[in-house]
Amino acid sequence: MYRDRWHLRVSDVESWNECKRLCDEMNKLAASTGRTQNTFWTPTAGPWGEMIFESDYPDLATYERVEAEWGADPEWRKLSSQFVRLRTEGSTPYTELLETVDPAG
Repeated sequence: MYRDRWHLRVSDVESWNECKRLCDEMNKLAASTGRTQNTFWTPTAGPWGEMIFESDYPDLATYERVEAEWGADPEWRKLSSQFVRLRTEGSTPYTELLETVDPAG
């Protein structure tokens, strides 16, 4: 399994609420197109304002296919580009792609 994790830090409540609204819109779009929806996380303890978006994929080929589909979707690109303006000044959104480890391997 592969887990795509995207991190974004926002600086104020207005940005947080706008980010959450965009997340909801993105999940509605994902549901309407049969794509993987994100799960949204924030640290319970630690720095305020971090949002983490996670999506799970059964294999790397599925992840790559879905990412290509999103990249070609103008509505998705429009929504995702709005996150950059919400980030805390000086912070850089970043992504991680994790894979499960076979303990026997």
